[in-house]
Order: sequence, then C-alpha cells, then structure tokens
Amino acid sequence: MLRKIVRFALGNRRVHAALKRVYQASVPGTVIESGLQVAVPEALPLFARRSSLSGQRLNLVVPGLSTRHVFGGISTALHFFQEMAAHFEDVRIVVTDELAFAVADNPDFADWTILSLADDDRPGKTIVSAGDRSKYTLAIREDDVFIATAWWTAANVKKLLAQRAKLWPGCKEGKFIYLIQDYEPGFYPWSSRYALAEASYHDGSDCVAVFNTSFLKNYFDAKGYTFYKSFVFEPILNKKLQPFLTGCPLKARERQILVYGRPSVNRNCFELIVTGLRQVVSSADCGGWSFVSAGESHPDIDLGKGFSLKSLGKLSIDQYGRQLQQSFAGLSLMVSPHPSYPPLEMSAFGIKVLTNRYDEKCLSSLASNITSVDYLSGESISEGLIGIMNSYKADSYGHLPQTEFFKQFREVENPFVQIVPAIVIELKLA
Repeated sequence: MLRKIVRFALGNRRVHAALKRVYQASVPGTVIESGLQVAVPEALPLFARRSSLSGQRLNLVVPGLSTRHVFGGISTALHFFQEMAAHFEDVRIVVTDELAFAVADNPDFADWTILSLADDDRPGKTIVSAGDRSKYTLAIREDDVFIATAWWTAANVKKLLAQRAKLWPGCKEGKFIYLIQDYEPGFYPWSSRYALAEASYHDGSDCVAVFNTSFLKNYFDAKGYTFYKSFVFEPILNKKLQPFLTGCPLKARERQILVYGRPSVNRNCFELIVTGLRQVVSSADCGGWSFVSAGESHPDIDLGKGFSLKSLGKLSIDQYGRQLQQSFAGLSLMVSPHPSYPPLEMSAFGIKVLTNRYDEKCLSSLASNITSVDYLSGESISEGLIGIMNSYKADSYGHLPQTEFFKQFREVENPFVQIVPAIVIELKLA
C-alpha cells in the first residue's frame, strides 16, 4: 500500500506559494522583503485567543485535509487521531496550510462543523482552516490537548502552549503529542527548513513522542534526542489488501519487476532506480521481463534494447493488489531511517524485494525475500536485481514470509490499540 508516504508534504510548493501570497498581501514584508524571501511561509506563527468554552478537547494539527493531500502520513495521523478521539467529547482539526476547507474537499468530514479562524469556538467536531493566520487568531481552551504531525505544526503547538500559559496564568503544565513519522530534516538540503525541522526535536520536556516504527525510534535514540515520554507503533498491512493475499503462494509470478516510482520525492531515488534498471538491461538477458512503476504518474522511461519502465501512476487498492499478486521482483528505495511501506507490502506478498540500508535500518533482517544493499549506486542496484532475476527459474512462486514481524504486519488490526490507552493514562486525559 502506498499510504505511508506523505504526499502533501513537508514542502508542497503550490501550497507554500499560496501562503506566501496571502501573507505578503496582508502583512507586507512578512515573507518577501526587498525582493528576497526572508521567512519560511509554513512556519509563520499561529496566535491564540481565549475561548469562551471550557472542557477538554483533542486537537489534531495537520498541514492539509483535502482528499488530494490525504496520502501516507496524514492518513496515519487521522487514524491515530480517531483512536485518541474516543476519549474526548470535543475534537478539532486545525489545518495549517490550506487557506480554506469545505466538505466537498473531503466528504469523509460531512458531519463536521467547518469554521474559519474568525469564527467563535464551537463544541463537538470542528475543523478550522488556519492558512490565513496573519489576520486572525485561534480560539483555544485551558484544557486543549494538541497532536502535532510535522515539524512546523510542532513549532506552532509549542507556541500555542506558551500563549495559553499567559492567557490562563497558573494553568497546569501543558504537554503535547508529536506524531513523528520520519526524520524530517532529511527532506531538505542544509537550510533554514532543515534547521527548523531539526529544532522541533529539541527541548522535548513537554513532548510525548509517538514514533512510526521501531526503526525510526532507534534512529532518534542514537542521535540523542530525548522526550518526556516516547511510544512506538509498528506498521501493519492495509486491510483492504488482505483479500489479495489469498492464493498468493499458489500462483506462479510473472517476470515483472514492480518499481516504487516517485520522481517528485527525492528520498525515493528515482534517478538511481532508472540508472540501475538501464544497467540491468545493458548487462543481463532480460528476455520475457517487464518493468512497471507505481506510485505517481511519469512518462514511460526508455531503458534501452527495446525495454521501457512503464508508468502505472498512482494505483487504486485493487490495482495495487493485483500487481502485488503477479510481480516476481520489486524495487523500492528509501534514503531515510523509516522503512517505508512499499518494500514491506511487496515482501508480505512474497515478492523478492531489493531495497537499501540506511544507518542501522536493514530490512533484510525481517525476511529472507528482502535484499538490502549496503550502499546505493547504479551498480549495486543492477547487481542485486540481476541476482533476483536469476532466481526466477528455480522458484517462480511467491512464498509469504512467516517471520514474527510479518505475521504481525499481516494480522494486526489496529497498530494503536496498546499505545493509545497508555498515552491517555500518562497525560491524565478524559
């Protein structure tokens, strides 16, 4: 399943350009000064005002909520929020990077009340668009609980907590939940955004960190980051893919290499994927083999000798399930301490997967059908894929891995079932 990769974010240029225009029009000099960009638009502060309402409320602070933005990370954040929301009467979603939100943008929220920052606070289930936060403030309560989901949302939540202490002198010490789904400084070159993302992990005394996978938690531990409390949930297979597992071990696979192709996401190394595939075609007998790319649409790529990497674009669950059933080999790269979902999904379906190590992350430790190259280059990719391709004649069937990790990956229904009650107890929530 492709849900685990954050499509929206963590740097959506069109959204940030829109934010820049709004802030520049309303507060001259905020973002552009003398023709130079002097601020990071998504990191501009969100200011608070005192709500007339009281009582605990759970707030999810996300960059976007429209359907076009709800891919991996935001989808996981919404699932986590839903599990936490069972312990609250009032819940609110604060959307930081969309200038406006309407039910038509995401019909899943048809029964929610849609507000702007200018509106009075309301009880129940509400959504507030905070993209135009240069003009307006956010109504907060003394007992609001916040979940941050990206580095700039974490920075704003910390500022909101500091403002709350001034709005309610003597109020109890505030903690917030930070859902950490990758090492976000790695999304940027060394820069202002890199520095701001990295800074969001410091001074964690008020932060309950919730990590997406032990791989990521171990990476943060090794780098010396500390938080008030930390919790971990492990990845699980999208349940909509479960029906496609039936019969997988009994079906001979096609001579097909399924590529996770995301040209717009640097950490998925699309250029290296193409380089490696071209070297495979130039140096191996690829007769009968095909190469397909799923993840996002791109032009078909000429690999030489009449072969091409065919783009399937972003697949539906049914389309993706069929590709997982029929492909013999998979190629999915991720320059990040997070494992990413595609190589796990491929492996769970018995595909022989080539991926990469990163620091201490080595997915080949999870199952025998995963090969993790120690370093990435065209040569390492082509050598690994040729080795997999050469094993086809001896074993053209997919064998589902039976390790403890993959049993849980396929069988666990809810990754938050254990950690949410513990978080509720820890923070003394409703």
